[in-house]
Amino acid sequence: MPDARTQPHAFFRFGTFELDVTSGELRKAGVLVSLQDQSLKALVELVERPGDLVTRDRLRQRLWPDGTFVDFDHGLNAVINRLRETLGDSAETPRFIQTVPRRGYRFIAPVEGGVEARAAVPQPPIGLLRTRKFLWVAIGAAGVVLIVAATALLRRAPSVETPSPSIVALTRLPGRESGPAFAPDGEQVAFEWSGEKLDNSDIYVTLVGSTSVRRLTTDSADDFAPSWSQDGRRIAFLRKSGNSARIHLTSALGGPDSKLSDFPVGVVELAGVRSATIAWTPDGRHIVAGRDPRVSQHGAAGLYLIPVEGGEPRAITHPTHPGFDLAPTFSADGRSLAYLECESMGVFLPLLMPDRCGVRITEVNESAIPTRSPRPLATQRVDPTGLAWSRDGQSIILAMAASGPERLRRVWVAEDRPTERIEIAGESLEFSPATTGSRDRLAFAQVQWDSHLYRFNGALPVDEVAPSSGFETDPHFSPDGRRLAFGSGRSGTMQIWVAEADGSNGRQLTHMQGSGSPAWSPDGRSIAFDSQDVGGQVRIWIVDADGGTPRQITSGLGNQSVPRWSADGKSIYFANDLGTTRDIWRVPAMGGVPQQVTRTGSGFVGYEFSDGTSLLYQPVNGDSALLLMPLAGGTGPRRLVECVRCASFAPAGGVVVYVPCDPSARPPLRAIDPLSGKDRLLGRLVNFPPGAMHVNLAASPDGNTIIFRGLVGRSRSGDLMLIENFR
Repeated sequence: MPDARTQPHAFFRFGTFELDVTSGELRKAGVLVSLQDQSLKALVELVERPGDLVTRDRLRQRLWPDGTFVDFDHGLNAVINRLRETLGDSAETPRFIQTVPRRGYRFIAPVEGGVEARAAVPQPPIGLLRTRKFLWVAIGAAGVVLIVAATALLRRAPSVETPSPSIVALTRLPGRESGPAFAPDGEQVAFEWSGEKLDNSDIYVTLVGSTSVRRLTTDSADDFAPSWSQDGRRIAFLRKSGNSARIHLTSALGGPDSKLSDFPVGVVELAGVRSATIAWTPDGRHIVAGRDPRVSQHGAAGLYLIPVEGGEPRAITHPTHPGFDLAPTFSADGRSLAYLECESMGVFLPLLMPDRCGVRITEVNESAIPTRSPRPLATQRVDPTGLAWSRDGQSIILAMAASGPERLRRVWVAEDRPTERIEIAGESLEFSPATTGSRDRLAFAQVQWDSHLYRFNGALPVDEVAPSSGFETDPHFSPDGRRLAFGSGRSGTMQIWVAEADGSNGRQLTHMQGSGSPAWSPDGRSIAFDSQDVGGQVRIWIVDADGGTPRQITSGLGNQSVPRWSADGKSIYFANDLGTTRDIWRVPAMGGVPQQVTRTGSGFVGYEFSDGTSLLYQPVNGDSALLLMPLAGGTGPRRLVECVRCASFAPAGGVVVYVPCDPSARPPLRAIDPLSGKDRLLGRLVNFPPGAMHVNLAASPDGNTIIFRGLVGRSRSGDLMLIENFR
């Protein structure tokens, strides 16, 4: 029997991963990662042939050699999706596994290793060694020439296209996860988790791309706001103490923790969510935190340096009473400090609910002491949550809710550029975004709102339509008013569902990566909707109303979304987002070359109105005027209503129902006749803070039934999200 030590041993390295085929173990940054057997087999098949196409049939033979598996397509897709989740990969912007549509997959990352024989290798004769020595000298000289030539060619070669940002879930735990903080390597993330019962928050650590978490703290008091030391060995965090918090330290590997100081750190509490931020100084000798203004005397509520090895805290900012400072964060190079300066503690004491906050920035020396007076960076209202520097130090990411849902935005440090909204992050965010100086990554907590569909009846209580524990949105009536199409997340991902008009007998119509914005054709036989194609772009699709295989209608530049049929059923209108512009376009229902309809910008949705002679739309994707534009040309659009809530309008027979720009949760619902101009009040809605990227109203063809999207309150759950390739 041969010695086991002489057997070939397969070992591969790619990215931060190491795959030991012999033992069946996958490690990330040295930490063992859980991987199911089928996904492991698929990974081995791919890394053994890097750069080559591995066909779906070859994978079938590797995974199900006996041929007993009946639903091969679904099974293989599930295996690859689980593998991508483990690797932290994305089908839209792959770093490891590239999809070759309808053919198979290709492993595109560089792979090191392979089958290595561990047996002793016989040594060649001495004369042969000398010959080889001269040969290697000659090869080396030739290699120098090749390197010089290759360098010249590379200088002339076009640069590699920068990968586009993509968003994935970092955690999917029951309860609420928040307060993410990257380790210096950018691969580990510490965070606060409420636990399954939402009864106690502790500090946990996970690896990017892993579904496993490691618990660090177990105290009965709430622990939150973790922050890594510069060497990655320790984590500082806050432990709730009365209305304030105290700083504690623990090993990044776990174990007992210790209280650093009795310094009272201010903890913001807004809408039932707690937030605070602390930061290690670049030299690792101090923690920076904002003093709680509720327990400060004489207005000494600035940022302080708290020595890690013991000693008295030292103030480094000096706001004027009653103002105070919070949310410190250092740039990646350690030369700049950004923080929030708030003018008021709020009016709901003893809760700390700051008001009128703005971003301040200052340069600091090696000891984190400011070297010049702080300067304001943002003039508009900033939510008192948290800040994060971009990796290059040119901008700061923060949460704002200037009007509407809370969103992540970018504020530029030196350039005279307007504040930008980070669209890929979506809305309904929680506090404290996080970045890392070692990777192009941005993490944040996403709060899930419980959105349902309701039937307007002019009174309370309202009737819920097609209820579920999932998220419902984007309602649209069939042309006979007997059925309702809508988007729902009840199956785990947002898909198109169809039900009776009262919400009964619901059934799932699509099974794609995610689908929304359904619209019935005038003959009731088809439903148009939007969903991603294999490249990750949003396109318009059509599916039979009774089910079947969807057919892609649009392609080309931009993202095409929110389809609406023409009155004759021959065309489909949609919003085309090209990045810098967004307008309404039109494409033949059977597919073909699209035509641009509006040229001055548009909102989220546009309807061909009444007899098909006009287009009803908003000029921007947000609260704005409601316009009616003749489709035959000639005159420009006419302003029908001065201001309508975002995407909160719908045709209803010969009138238009809409929600005016009333920011309350109980805004009025009105109806206007475009011909006579008669405008009347129908009643008031409830739980109605509409959001962009959603269709918020639907009206039956006879105008007798109106369905609206309502929020029943902030959910008690939330997940951490990760944006890859964030710059």
